[in-house]
Amino acid sequence: MEAPLADRDPSREKTLADVFEPAELEAKMMTQRDEDIRTSDVPERMQMRATGAESLRPLSEDEIEEETTWVMRQLHSWLTRQEARRGREHKSEWDTDNTSDEPTLFQHADFANERFLAAVLSVLKLLSQDFYEVPFIARHRREVFVTAESESDVHGEEPPTREWLSIDDLWKLYDFDLQFRGLLAARRHLQNMVRRLKGEGVDDSTREISHEDEAYASELIASASGVEDIMDVTEWLQAHYADVIQKWSRERAGMKRVQNLGLKERAKRNGTDRFVERFGITARQVGDNVSTPGRHTVDSNTSEMPLDAARELVGTELVSPDIALKAAKATFSSMLELDPQLRRFVRAYCDEHVCVVVRPTDKGLREVTHDEHPAFAFKFLKQKPVAEFMGSAQFIELEKAVHDGLLRMQLSLSGEYRFDNHDLRTDDAVFSEDRDRSARAVTVQLDEHMRSSASGDVAAAWDTVRSDALFMAVRDHLLPQMWRETVQKLHQQAFDYVADACRRSLEQRIDVQAARTSSMRTGKKPRVAVVAGGGFDASSRGALRVVVVDEHGACSEDFSADSMRMQSSGALADGDGVAVLRGVLERQRIDVVAVSGMALQTRRLFDDVQSVVNEFCSHTGDDVLVTYASDEVARLWWDSDAARAELPQLRKEERYCVCVARTLQEPAAGYATLGRDLLHLTLHKSQRSVDQSLLFIVVERALVNVVSKIGVDINDLAQHVHKQPMLQYVSGLGSRKAHAILSRISGGHDLESRSDLIVRRLCTRTVFVNCASFLRVNPPVMDVLDDTRIHPEDYDLARKMALDALDI
Repeated sequence: MEAPLADRDPSREKTLADVFEPAELEAKMMTQRDEDIRTSDVPERMQMRATGAESLRPLSEDEIEEETTWVMRQLHSWLTRQEARRGREHKSEWDTDNTSDEPTLFQHADFANERFLAAVLSVLKLLSQDFYEVPFIARHRREVFVTAESESDVHGEEPPTREWLSIDDLWKLYDFDLQFRGLLAARRHLQNMVRRLKGEGVDDSTREISHEDEAYASELIASASGVEDIMDVTEWLQAHYADVIQKWSRERAGMKRVQNLGLKERAKRNGTDRFVERFGITARQVGDNVSTPGRHTVDSNTSEMPLDAARELVGTELVSPDIALKAAKATFSSMLELDPQLRRFVRAYCDEHVCVVVRPTDKGLREVTHDEHPAFAFKFLKQKPVAEFMGSAQFIELEKAVHDGLLRMQLSLSGEYRFDNHDLRTDDAVFSEDRDRSARAVTVQLDEHMRSSASGDVAAAWDTVRSDALFMAVRDHLLPQMWRETVQKLHQQAFDYVADACRRSLEQRIDVQAARTSSMRTGKKPRVAVVAGGGFDASSRGALRVVVVDEHGACSEDFSADSMRMQSSGALADGDGVAVLRGVLERQRIDVVAVSGMALQTRRLFDDVQSVVNEFCSHTGDDVLVTYASDEVARLWWDSDAARAELPQLRKEERYCVCVARTLQEPAAGYATLGRDLLHLTLHKSQRSVDQSLLFIVVERALVNVVSKIGVDINDLAQHVHKQPMLQYVSGLGSRKAHAILSRISGGHDLESRSDLIVRRLCTRTVFVNCASFLRVNPPVMDVLDDTRIHPEDYDLARKMALDALDI
């Protein structure tokens, strides 16, 4: 409904939010968050990965030291698993992933070498304090991770150097930095919760947490090595102080909510808190014993059997001793499963011993019948250790088969399976038994830490009660939680593998030299004639298209024809396209003739075109290259909205040819035009089974690496629309910052020097430092060094070297 006239303020200026829908503003990058990203002095990709203010805060020196220690621990664990996987003597028959081309990260990692540790520390500082992006660090801060092998020169020669980190290693540290910031954010949130429970900054009478619980929480926070450990402590506090935390939520929301009783309140209400005290040991003491064996002993000063002691709980809620004893066991079980130290032990035990078991469903038994089916390789998987999933995409394929109802998957700690392959109806019972055996395996490991040293029937009965409560905690709470975490880890490992494989596949296609002849000058773009056929509408203009694209990517001529066949016999006329192609070669200086198409006849077309070009060159002596051209970019671009907007005067077949030529001239520019449509390219067989937004974040690093390697002429980009998407992949920039720069220099407002980026306020200081050397200014009006890959901070050094070389 429209606002009443009385409520309208005619003097209020309309905002974009009043005119456009929120989704439209977001698509056009016109929201307030987009504007904040554009103006903030932090690289855009670093802002886009941020999950809060913690992710954009420069870390202190102490935090950098802590981060380095944390990264080293993560790196050591990750490399140990990698080496264990590579060191296996035999691969399973069904593991069809070819990992031979998988890059080896951190090949020079040496945890005992101070230079390696210093290199990692320095890179983390550059990432977390200076906000330098990976391409800038790789090119202009090499001194922090490249060191001399020896201190002194040998016979006056420079000593050999060692490059401790590759650019792929730097990207891995970039990811580690984000993970550590997530740990810091979770820890800060937990510390704020503890401070508020203490009543810090308020009267001491507002303290809600006991001194003992505060000390315990602080100890656990200090020893936390991951987000999981922080979440364990957070859940422990939320359970023990649920009434207080819910009161905060009600006060913040300003409304009444139904109050859920916390663990302590529930135990007090039904009286089981007093009975649990008679168990002789608390959940925290059990956790202490697990962490430090023998730290606490069980108090066995009771002469009553558990069932007799439970009679005092009988009342309106607990109507019999049996029910009261069960309630007491459930209370103690809840206390055990919430204890952070117990969770750490169970997590570590599961990480080491857990295996994956897979069985087909009835549907899977019917459909997964041949070895070409993706799920056939793991249809009857037994006891595969989770460590063996590392370095492959198999777990993603397994998840997909489970989601499609073809397979059932269960994590297990036992090795006993009594499956009947002739009757799948018994699988439910077998899986249920296995869950109990897995829980029993963990219970056996923990039971010794809560067993009484006393003898006799009474002590044995109480040991049984405690053991039953522990089994309930493990089976019903701890193991299900560990299984969820394990599945998430396996999925993340598989995603990392798929994403990196996609990134490498794309980078191999982009990081190639533009098509050129031997007579062309270095750096000069070729003039391309594209001959394409197959898949086009031949009803009105012919089956073939001949399009000439100049060195700037503009279409200068286009023709259609039906055949490029030269006839050896004079009795038959040459195809109509022969004269067309000859005329093009005669009128224009063509460097490359590219052949492409969407049909099998492209091979024959290539032979025909080569014959025409060879005959022409034999008479003129011209140097013309005939080559096949990939059309994977053109197939996605030729009928897109962007293509129609840029080249409205051309038909889609001609736009196809233009895109083929542009991709040959400058591969990075061609692929950059696709944007998120890059994910429609075939990069890996499992790429469709992972989160596409997260996948694109990794895949676009291929363009970031290549664009940063070759650099861009920013004035040239301003004049040619099809090259402009490359700018967003320059170090420090992104789609928003690049668009803001281009909008201010297009239309004849070229840059005269790199310093114009600052003088004209096109970017901020940190962003300028990141991007300056990757943006060439041509022609260089103010300084010839602006048209080089030398960073402005090194101009003085470059001039000094030039003067020394000239002996001036």
